[in-house]
Amino acid sequence: MTVPANRPPAASPRWQTGPKIALGTGILVAFAVLTLAVAWARLGLDAILLDGASTLDKYHETDFATCDQFARRTSAIPPLSAELARNWSPKFQSGFLVCDFGSNDPAAQYISLDVYWHGPRHSEAGAKRTAGLFTGFSFRSKDHSPVGLDFADQARWLPGSNRESCGVLFLDHNALFSINYTPANPDRNTTTCRTQLRTITRALHTAAQPR
Repeated sequence: MTVPANRPPAASPRWQTGPKIALGTGILVAFAVLTLAVAWARLGLDAILLDGASTLDKYHETDFATCDQFARRTSAIPPLSAELARNWSPKFQSGFLVCDFGSNDPAAQYISLDVYWHGPRHSEAGAKRTAGLFTGFSFRSKDHSPVGLDFADQARWLPGSNRESCGVLFLDHNALFSINYTPANPDRNTTTCRTQLRTITRALHTAAQPR
């Protein structure tokens, strides 16, 4: 059989690669469209999950109480001596607050308050992120005795910053509170220190509630 002069032989590479190139291009286009569709769907899903996660969080962004507000909302703590730090990071959806109340005078009470709170990030609720922070911080304590804070999701006694003080760590939804307390005229009695600290902790927790 003679092949027409104006038609390439059946075995010609040019004759076979034309349809293959077209098929390959079609597959790439289809794959690109599918990838974009998945990406858009994922972005939409993340937005939905992120919005749902934010509703689970109790403390929100910059609305968290300032040190001055803590001092004004309760009479159970000595006067504010310093707001050492207060920051909120929109990028990382996390904030922290550091307050000192009272003075280092041995005849006066002294309280240090550190608070860390998280908002939702990558469709993970802030409460879940903060719970992980509690786990890390609680490694400082080997004391598993009951703390007696019925409003806390988790709580742990912490060693005091010195021999006269005592400390407590507790988790409330998406906020982690760390409080160190030195009584006035301390007698180094841990039970007495913790009893007073428990009362102060309740007052600080009430003052922290969103208004």
